[in-house]
Amino acid sequence: FPQQPVAGQFPQQKPGKLQAMAIMTLVGGILATLVGLGWMVYCLLLGIFTLGISCIGLPFAIYELIAGILCIIQGSKLLGQNPYPYYAKTKTTAIMQIVCVICCDWINLTLGIINLVFLNDEEVKACVRSKGGQI
Repeated sequence: FPQQPVAGQFPQQKPGKLQAMAIMTLVGGILATLVGLGWMVYCLLLGIFTLGISCIGLPFAIYELIAGILCIIQGSKLLGQNPYPYYAKTKTTAIMQIVCVICCDWINLTLGIINLVFLNDEEVKACVRSKGGQI
């Protein structure tokens, strides 16, 4: 019977979880940017009618926008030719995605948790370390 490969046995093979993390970071970034812009417009328009009281939610929208832009940049780097040096910052962007829940962005919360789970996978760690990256 052919033997199944063990995780980390062939570190030269790129696990699908690496590609999934890159796509989830990019998609989460695009979504967070759109949600952040939407919240900003909502707060500003509602602020006109409430004499500025609803502008109290603007810092959350600004955070969402900044997190989205950083996730787009990180996701683009992870989809590039040599993504391995950039996996060390993926934990930071995953945590930023989780914090996006303050703007009711449940999708980024889910994507951030999945990214953290994938980052702790032994096969992913072995592959990134074999290519000179760090996690």
